[in-house]
Amino acid sequence: MIKCCIINLLRSDCVVLYLLMRCSVSFRALIDFKWLCFEIILIKVYCILNMNQLLSENLHITQPNAVVVLIGMLEDSVLGYLATHLMASDVPVLWFDQRELGSSLMCHPEGWRHKQFDWFIAHESIAAVYNRCLDLMQGPYEWAQRMALYYLDQRVTTVINRPASGLSNYSKLKQLSQLSGTIFQRPMSQLSVGVEPPLGDWIFKSASAIRSIVHLTQLIQPNHQGAEPVLYQRRIEGLQVRVHVFQSKCYAMAIKSSSIDYRYDHTAHFKDYQLPTTVELACCELTQRLGLMLSGIDLIYTSKEWFILEVNTAPGFDFFERRSEDRALSDAICHYFKGCVVG
Repeated sequence: MIKCCIINLLRSDCVVLYLLMRCSVSFRALIDFKWLCFEIILIKVYCILNMNQLLSENLHITQPNAVVVLIGMLEDSVLGYLATHLMASDVPVLWFDQRELGSSLMCHPEGWRHKQFDWFIAHESIAAVYNRCLDLMQGPYEWAQRMALYYLDQRVTTVINRPASGLSNYSKLKQLSQLSGTIFQRPMSQLSVGVEPPLGDWIFKSASAIRSIVHLTQLIQPNHQGAEPVLYQRRIEGLQVRVHVFQSKCYAMAIKSSSIDYRYDHTAHFKDYQLPTTVELACCELTQRLGLMLSGIDLIYTSKEWFILEVNTAPGFDFFERRSEDRALSDAICHYFKGCVVG
């Protein structure tokens, strides 16, 4: 199966089928893992349908700002979700599979080349990139991934988000130390490994950008010896709010859940939320301070104060927008990308 293709709405029966399903109330209600898998299958089926045409075209792109690139894993739900919206907007798209870097997909000073299918795209032809290379894959081709990330930082005009800007969330505690001087309060936090958790009402989670499930410290077994650093934070009870910031505009959603980690609560209630102006401005300022075009900010409102938990530098915004009444954020990203492409 081909791992990278130009997506064209006019040649895709799969996309038409997909859009019909998204307009169905019954299908929109199926916001679960099965629907997500089916959605990504549609994207992959589309790639198969276009394989013969791509190979016969002997793809060679050199004209400036001709295409938008999505880069990451093929099973990434964010890329799959965004790709469908870009198709509907008739934006020319290439999807680079991160796992092919170094083996089949090569990044050179002149551009990108696929050895197996013999196609080439000049750096100047890439109008914008949506970057989801979240982790370096260990092995003989790690150097190729590092080179690709270097070019995303240095050569491409527009990247959401640049690899260097995404590093702030690799240490949650360090990032929190950089979020001072705002209207937000920060929860009491401490980093430890192999010691007893703090007494009282605390939660614990991954200390890095690696995803983890948030739990109460009361669930830790006595005398448990951890093997890696853990971030402990004083539990803050209140209204949980997720804010996505793109181009100085906020897209907020309030979440009510009886669980510590609402992402794994199937009974959680999500609703679009209007932030106070001061909070919107503070979120935009933080996003700009961290050098991000797109951010996902986790807040808790206690009716007296706003607490900030972290700023996600590669937010999984599709999880929230699937539960929203509209598609405002993905529409804004697609509109922005379309403006980047020439012709």
